[in-house]
Order: sequence, then structure tokens, then C-alpha cells
Amino acid sequence: MRCWLNRTELATFNTDRSIFKSTLEKAKSALGSDLFIIIICGQERRDFELYGDDQCAAYDRGSLYRSLRSLPDSLWINSWSDGNTHFYDHRAENGFASSLLDITSCSSLLIAPFLMDKGGFGYGCWLWQVPYTSKEEDFMKAGLLTDQICLSIKAYQNKKSARERGDKLAALLELSTAIYSSLNYTEVLQKAVKLSTEIMGADGGTIFILDKEETLLRPLITIDERYKDQLNSICLKLGEGITGKVAETGIGIISNHSENDSRCIQVPGTPVEEESLISAPLKWSGEVIGVVTLWSYSGKIFSREDLEILTIFARQTADAIENAKLFESLEKAYEELSATQEQLIMAEKLKALGDMAGGVAHDFNNVLGTILGRVQLLLKKITDPSYHNDLRVIEEAALKGRRTVRRLQDFTHVSSRLKYGKVDLNKVVLEAIETTKPAWKDNAQRMGITINMHNELCNIGIIDGSHEELKEAVCNIILNAVDASPEGGNIWLKTWMERGKVVLQIRDDGIGMDENVKNKLFFPFFTTKGKKGVGMGLAVVYGILFRHQADIGVESSPGNGAAFTFKFSLTNDTAETSTPLPKPNIHKCLSILLVDDDVNLLEVVGDMMDFLGHTCTKAEGGKEALKILEDEKFDLVITDLGMPEVGGWDVARYCRERHPGMPVLLISGWGAQLDNDEALQKVDAILPKPFQMDEIKETIEKVMATAAK
Repeated sequence: MRCWLNRTELATFNTDRSIFKSTLEKAKSALGSDLFIIIICGQERRDFELYGDDQCAAYDRGSLYRSLRSLPDSLWINSWSDGNTHFYDHRAENGFASSLLDITSCSSLLIAPFLMDKGGFGYGCWLWQVPYTSKEEDFMKAGLLTDQICLSIKAYQNKKSARERGDKLAALLELSTAIYSSLNYTEVLQKAVKLSTEIMGADGGTIFILDKEETLLRPLITIDERYKDQLNSICLKLGEGITGKVAETGIGIISNHSENDSRCIQVPGTPVEEESLISAPLKWSGEVIGVVTLWSYSGKIFSREDLEILTIFARQTADAIENAKLFESLEKAYEELSATQEQLIMAEKLKALGDMAGGVAHDFNNVLGTILGRVQLLLKKITDPSYHNDLRVIEEAALKGRRTVRRLQDFTHVSSRLKYGKVDLNKVVLEAIETTKPAWKDNAQRMGITINMHNELCNIGIIDGSHEELKEAVCNIILNAVDASPEGGNIWLKTWMERGKVVLQIRDDGIGMDENVKNKLFFPFFTTKGKKGVGMGLAVVYGILFRHQADIGVESSPGNGAAFTFKFSLTNDTAETSTPLPKPNIHKCLSILLVDDDVNLLEVVGDMMDFLGHTCTKAEGGKEALKILEDEKFDLVITDLGMPEVGGWDVARYCRERHPGMPVLLISGWGAQLDNDEALQKVDAILPKPFQMDEIKETIEKVMATAAK
């Protein structure tokens, strides 16, 4: 709520200040009134704006505004009910008119209502201090004048809205610049609070940081001229007050007239007064790390647009906080994994560019190979159990990174690593239901809705495929069905046999989709979820099902949910058999030539070989390896693929020519993308990076067992 009565603010209605002032003066003089005011109401009747001519200066502005503010909603609504211009005197039976005459100490009133945008309305009010007898022409003049003033106000409001949007974008740009140009995060956060309060028209604000160990929200930065000390001394539990609720749910909240909101708490040492609050979560990697809360005790009413802008501010503020934490942290390994994860996320969005995705995956594999190898060596060497949990976390993160990279390679359709086997689709469905349980049960209940999961699994045959890929596809469709059920609902998963094929159907009773959406459903980057989605979930599903040569069917219409039906061919029941390899002497000490141009990986793999009891000679690249091989022979050569000047294939060919029978093991970040059949004609085995110590140990044993034959 704002009261605009002074000349300076009236001047902003038009480019020429005198135009609007002249309009108000003419409106008053046209009917010969003593006072002329305009009241603009929003959808909430008690939240209004007040404009007037110069004569308003003779009145107590604050008293006039507060008196009108105190009128009940029923008076405002009744006065607009017929939309006609009315004349009232001191005997007026209309409650609003009678109240306005009393407030202004006038005897007569002519009031002309008019419509504004977005459900708002206004009144043009002419008031006479002495009794006045209205004339028929007064009603016509009043209608014309209010129409003219209404157009002027709308033009101003449009200009004001455009100016405010520009100011908000400028503030966001300023904050973004500050975040990435300063390592002083306290300075950046102070600027974030200052900019957000200014752009929102708030009187103060605080950034709270979540203490995860004690599950408390602690104030970090506060801007408030009146109660800064009291606000900085308060700590909030999760769920306590508006700020605590936002931290608990991760969802922003607006509380206008918060003095009447039961969710709010009173800050000790501050008075109970009319106030509005707006609060948004600070999120990092999907987790709430804090909350930014703004308030106004001068009548500001916050809107959904304000919350959207504050949410953007909050995201950037969260970036500033986490960037500072990463910069100050001494945990180098954690920093490397975080950076890798961010790069993987970016690469996933660009996975349609197959060549680029393959190159990025190769580089990530080298980084992850160093991290994973070092961590597993430390786990073997360090006996203090207090360090093991931390190392296990890093190990699991690296393994997760490896899985993500391989998924990226799979999506580009360049991987030959995938090995299909016999798959029981019923088991895939049951595992997918359990995996997605947090989304369709826990998160849904937290949002106050219920999603019921039904499975009707019949006896079906076995199919050829990848268990993990099919599970991922089913999970994606379940999650899509959850998103399509914002009010709750049901999801059915059903399997059966039909004409010699295994059929899987996933159906929901959600919002459904029209033909236009259905035709683009599996297109990469097509989404109906706005910022929430990137449009890759169903594209991945399509890629998986395409590789499994499944028939795909989709039925849906608006309001009637959606049904995805997939049909798979049965397995041919012919499984390859292999002759068991002789078990090697795992205690034998091997002489190994290790070749890699990446010094970090060279050292890591060398340390692995030492730990496994082998003697290792290291060559920093293929050129150096050939010189060594001129004079020496080894039990095994382990070489990288991509090296400058002399690559892995060159090393393997030289070994075959100069030392026939000497086995060669190829390790490479490109390993998952190689044609295995062609590659195994040149080398004895391929091990994609990154690999675990047990994996390279097992591969060496198999290679040596084959060589022993």
C-alpha cells in the first residue's frame, strides 16, 4: 500500500508533469468541488493507492489514508456494485460514501467508479464542504473525466512496470557481476540483501544460513534500521516461523499482513505491528543451505512476481555462498569432484552433439581415474578407521561420476561397452517402483497429495537387454507420471504376454497431453515443465527402447492421463558358453611396462602395481616406451591409447612385432567407445578408465591366464 499525494510523484504520471496536474485541477474545477481525490483498488480491496490535487495538502495525509484503510471490505464492494455514478449528501445511506464524507468533513459527494486492469477498479471522488445540489450534466462530466484520468493512470502504470522490470534485470546483472568478480562473499551477500530490498520495496532483510549439524538457521547478513540487533540474535529451528517453514519445505512463502498469520513468530524485542513478509530458499545442488527473508512495515504488499524475482536472487546468493565455501576449503579432492559434476551436467545438456560428448567423456575419465585410484590406494594403506568414512564418500562420488560418464557415452550411440543379457522385466518394474518411491510417496505426501502405485505383473518370458538401462527407462516414465499428477492420482504398471511378445504398460490418470505435445514427446530438449525440466528424460527413454528394438505406443488426451506401452521380443534362448580360464598364480611378481602421457595417472597406476606386488617401469608417452622396448622385455605392457606422436596402437603393434607373445593391456578414457571386436585383434584386453584396483587386478589375471595357454 502506498499513498501518493505529493507533486513530485504526481509528476511521474506523464512525460510532461503539467499534463496530469492540469487534468486533476480541471476535474475539480469542472464540477466546482472543493476537493478531488482518486482511489485505485487492487483485488484486495483494502490495498489501495490514493491520488489527489494540490488541495489534498490541506488534509492530514496519513490520517486520511489510515481512515480509508480501516473501512471494512463490504463498504468498498457495495459502493462499486452497480458501476454507476452516484451523488450523496450527509444523509447518505451508502456506508462508503457516508464514511468518506465524515473522514473529509465534507457535506456532499459525487463518486464515479471506473475499471482498471487485472481485476482492479477505482473511484473519482468530488467533495464539497458545503451542501451542493447536483445537476444532470455533473454525472456526464464525471464519467468523461474519470475515463480520461483512468487512461493516464494506466499509461503511467505500464511505464512504471516496464521501468521496474528494467531495474530488476539491472539489479540481477549487478549481483551476478559481484558474485563472479569478488571472493569476499560477505560483501557480495550484503549487496544481495541491499539490492533485493531495494528492488522489492522492502524495509529490511536477512540471509539465514542453515547449520546442518544443529539444524538451526542462523542470521548471517541483516539490513534493518530499527531492529538489526534483535534480528541478528535470533536462531530458528526448521519449521519455526515463515523462515523456518521455507527452509523445511524448500518452497518460497509470501505472508502479507503477517501479524495475523499463525505461521509467523514474533522476534523478541520487537513490537507487534502491521507487517508483510516474503521468503525464498537458498538452494545448492537441490539442497536448502539457507533462506533470504525480506519484510515491510510501511504497507508494501508482496506479489507472486516479487517471489519469482527473490527466488532468482536467492539462487545467485546461494551460488555466492557455495563459491566462497569451495574457495576456502582445503579439501582438494572434494573440489575436483564438484567441478567434474558440474561439467558432467553441462555435457549432458549437450549430449546430442556426439563428437563433443565423446571428447568430454574421455577427459573426465582421466580425472576420475586419478581420483578413484588415489582414494582406493589410501583405503588400502591407511589403517586409521576415522578416515575411512570420508574416503568412502569420495570413492562413491567418483564411482557415481564414472557411471554418469558411461551413460553419456551410451546416449551418443557410440559405446560398444554395453553387454546385454537375460532380463526379467517384472524384476525391473519392481526395482523401478522402489527406486522412485521418494518421488511418488515421500515428496507427494510432503506436498499434501497422494499418489497410489499399482502393479499388475503377470507371468512373462525373458527378454534380451540391459537390466540397468530398462530400469532407468521405467524410472523416467514413472517420474514423468508423477509430474503429470499435481493433484495426486494413480499410476499403474502392468506386464503381460501378447502374440509372443512381452508387453509393459505404464499408465497414469494425470493431466494428459494434446496431439501437439504427443507428437514431440520424445524429441530431445522438448519439455512442458518450463524451468523444471530440460527435455531429456523421455529422449533417453526413446534411445534405450530403440536400442532394445522395442515397439513404442503412447495414448493420451487432455484430462485423461497417459498410457505408454512397450513390446519386447523374447530372448532366442541361445547363450554363448565359454571355456573356463585356468586360474593364474596371483602371487607371481610380474614385470610390467606402464605407458601413459598423463603423469598423474601414470603415478597412480604405478602405485597400484607396486601395491599388488609387481615391478613397474614407467614411460611418459609412447615414444619413450619404444626406446625402452628396444632393449627390454616385460611380462606385460599396460598402455594408454591417446598419446602424442606415438599412440597406444603404435606401442601394441611394436610389441607384437619385436616381442611376439608379450601381452598388451590397453587402458583409455576412450575405452568404452572403442569397437571391441576390432580392438581385441590388436591388444589382449581393454580396460576403460576410470577403473578400480580390483578391476585392473582381475583384468591382469585374465590376460596372464590367456597368455599362459
